[in-house]
This record gives sequence, structure tokens and C-alpha cells, in this order.
Amino acid sequence: MKQFIRLLPLALVLGLSSCGLATGYSPQPGVERIERGMTREQVMQIMGRPNTRSLAADGSEQWKYRKFYAGGVTYVAQISFNEGRVTRMDNRREIERLPEGTPYPSRPQQGGGYPGGGYPGGAYPGGGYPGGSYEAEQERRAEEAFSQFIRDIQSKPFDEDKFRLIRDVAQRNYFTTEQTMRVLRLFSWDDEQFKVLRILAPRIRDSFNAHRIIDLFTWDDDKARARKILQSCPPSVPIPPGGGYGWEGSRRAEEAFSQFIRDIQRKPFKDDKIRFIQDAARRNYFTTDQARRVLQLFTWDDDKLAVLEALAPRLRDGFNAHQLVDLFTFSSAKERARQILGYRSR
Repeated sequence: MKQFIRLLPLALVLGLSSCGLATGYSPQPGVERIERGMTREQVMQIMGRPNTRSLAADGSEQWKYRKFYAGGVTYVAQISFNEGRVTRMDNRREIERLPEGTPYPSRPQQGGGYPGGGYPGGAYPGGGYPGGSYEAEQERRAEEAFSQFIRDIQSKPFDEDKFRLIRDVAQRNYFTTEQTMRVLRLFSWDDEQFKVLRILAPRIRDSFNAHRIIDLFTWDDDKARARKILQSCPPSVPIPPGGGYGWEGSRRAEEAFSQFIRDIQRKPFKDDKIRFIQDAARRNYFTTDQARRVLQLFTWDDDKLAVLEALAPRLRDGFNAHQLVDLFTFSSAKERARQILGYRSR
């Protein structure tokens, strides 16, 4: 059973909110009719069965409705209940982006591909895509193949059949973090998602992004459970020194790091920000400049020191690390930063 985080003031918990709508897309029909104080039955009559339903130990509930569009756009309506009545509603738009040049399957093993011949247009290995030197063509074929895999899962009538298909495919394929998240979102209940995560976690090839999966889960105990699963799986594709965010000269690395900064900024509480950074640091390398940009998101020396403890072992250009000491205000904090970075005390 879940425990609510009792950090939000009551006024926030009782408020209704929604985000702006983008041109060309619309949220779930009926979402504008949801009002505070409605019963579960009234919400069900308007919105239908939720995609996800989470329960807390105190009897509170959270329902999620998702509406998918082509191009990775998803509208999510999140409705919270207390004592059987609506206390909060959030409506937001999410966009998934397939990383450039990421094939599905990603770096397959010998004999890789979909068991039984592979997806159309995906001869893995031995030949690759026709015209494989053209990245745009590779990306198009990769997305077609992975979308077919998603449809194959959806076509299975029972969950056990879905799990069996995913397990069979995972034996011969690697997946990106984005692909893993797309598979997890096919399932409504936490136990189902954890079962899929256990299958896919050892096969995630861009493990330096895997911490993003934790945010798919709402409750603290679920996040901890997902974190434990991911930590139990070493990177399936080794990360070379300088890999991940700290891959010098890589446009994609800078794009990924900029997204990482935005993800930190979206966290509402300081402890959530620090935990997110700690999760990312376990499977990433950072440049000194990137570490500086992360530290500058925080105001107080104690918070910066907690972040530096996570990032210091993962700095790839340690000869520049002394520059980080000057980001601290008080002499005691500067001295502690020197110790974290491995410098001798003065």
C-alpha cells in the first residue's frame, strides 16, 4: 500500500488545475467536466475506466487517464480522491522523442532481432537496413519496427501472453530507455509494470538515462522499488569513460544533459532534486562544466555539498575540478568541497 507525501499544503491538495493545450491536440473528452467534490462513480460515468489506479494507506486514491497521439504525444489526466470525492485534477501533455539513430533492436546480439525472422525491414545482424549509411532512413525503419513490436504486445489478449512476448524479444534485443518507458506505459497496474521492468532492465543499452524510468512511478515506495531493480542490473552495454552526459564534443550528449537540467528543475522539492541527481550519477560521467551547471541550480552550501558528493566520483576531467570549489560561499564549505574532490587540507 502506498503512503502519500504529506508535504503539500491543504490548499494545494484541494485545488484543481490544468495545463494549457497545444494546437492540434486535445485532452481526453470530458476532462473539462470534472469538478472538485465529484464521486468516483460520477468520474467513471464521464471518463470511463482509468488506465492506472493507485491506492494509499489512508484510503486516498489517484486515477490516471492517458490519450495517445502519433508522434509520441500523450495527454495525461490525473485525478485525486479523498474519502471518495475529487480533491485535485491535473491535465498535462507529454512528448516522447526517440533518440536520433537509435535502432530497434538497439545493438542486437548475435542472432538478434525479433525471434522468427525479425521485423520487416530489420535484418539483424548481417546486412542491416538497406541504405543503412543514411541515419534518417535508419531511424524511420527503427521506429516502424518498434511500433510493430508495440502493436504485437497490444494484440495479445492476456497479460501473461504479453509478458511472454516481451520476455522472448528481450532475450535477443537491447532497448533504449525511451523504448522501455513506452512498453511500461502499456500496463495500468504497478505490479504489471514492475514485472516488465524486471525483464527489460538488464537489456537497457543507454543505462545512463535509466534513472528517468523511476519518474514513471507516483509513490515513494514504488520509486524505491524501481530504483532497486535498476541498481541490481549492471549496464548491458558498458559506458566508456566520458560516456553518457560527459561525452565530450557530442551534440546528443549536450541535448541529453540539457534535458537532465530541465528534469531537475521540474522537481518541486530539494530532496527530490538531489535524489534524482544521485540516481543519474550512478551511471553517468560528467564534465566539470556540467557539474558546475548542476551545482548552480542550488542556493545553499549544504545542498551543493550533497550534490558534489554524488558527482565528484564521476568527473571525467578531474584536472579542472578545482574550479568547483569557488562555487561555495563559506570557507568551511570550500574546505569540505576540497575534501570531497580529494584535495589535501590546507
